[in-house]
Amino acid sequence: MSGKRVVTFLGFFTGDKWYHDKLTESFFPGEVWTLTDPWYFYPKLKPTRIYQIHEDYDGTNPAAPYRTWPDWKGRYNSYGCEIVTRREFPGLNNQRVLDMKKLVYLFSIPFFGSSFAYMFADAMLEKVTEIHMYGIRLATNGEYQNQLPSMILNLEAAKVQGIKIVCPFENEWFRERDKFDWALLKEVKVLYGDENGNYQNLDLKINPDIADQSMIKISYKDLQK
Repeated sequence: MSGKRVVTFLGFFTGDKWYHDKLTESFFPGEVWTLTDPWYFYPKLKPTRIYQIHEDYDGTNPAAPYRTWPDWKGRYNSYGCEIVTRREFPGLNNQRVLDMKKLVYLFSIPFFGSSFAYMFADAMLEKVTEIHMYGIRLATNGEYQNQLPSMILNLEAAKVQGIKIVCPFENEWFRERDKFDWALLKEVKVLYGDENGNYQNLDLKINPDIADQSMIKISYKDLQK
């Protein structure tokens, strides 16, 4: 197909069949977009793009001290790939700072419930045609389980744009949709990764019933089906 562009969204879920220390980018379809600290999980991987969307990131991880990297900028720079951030980090090469005011206007705050939501937004704006999702489970208690409603919003919005989704857990996630209170998703006021609260008080005209005026084209009622 002319103009076909394939991207892999790569997470860090381990599963019995995953051997992260042996995987390279050639294992995955198309471009590889991945998350913060990929070197810890995929030491041989050379991703196309890394999303480091946490505003307070300084290379430390109090919740997981074994993932502390005082030299984190050097590690990122060694990839030579694009690093997607939400604010400028001096000394970080090849970074692209997201225009969050524009993204919130186009997609709404509830859209951004996980790091992967920023990948979905880019994929839709860049007219990606096919998304493969690997290492993304969203089944544990707490943070990741709570990202499921936003993920379903992301998936539905991408499909409305005509993007093909290949994800081993998609059917499982959609079976969980009846358990969600979708009204709560509509009321979300905090962007994932916005530890400093910079975007909670933006005076933006977001239709309360439609997740987006121009990009998502799906109502919150549609998500309850």
